[in-house]
Amino acid sequence: MRDQTIGIVGFGNQGRSWALNLRDSGWNVHLFLRPDSSSRKKAQDLGFHLLNPQSLREMPVLAMLLPDDAMPI
Repeated sequence: MRDQTIGIVGFGNQGRSWALNLRDSGWNVHLFLRPDSSSRKKAQDLGFHLLNPQSLREMPVLAMLLPDDAMPI
């Protein structure tokens, strides 16, 4: 599964764990975070590429790792 690409929405408890584990397994991991997210700097400091909303549709695999109350219906 190396060299696969995934987009992850969210960088909380689940999103951060998924992103780090997938990257360590050879995946190309891209993140989408809200502009006001407190996790943006942490994600950038860890070397993750941040996506704009238009780029989400280009991801072959997309994981929505948000809290239940933040998940769109």
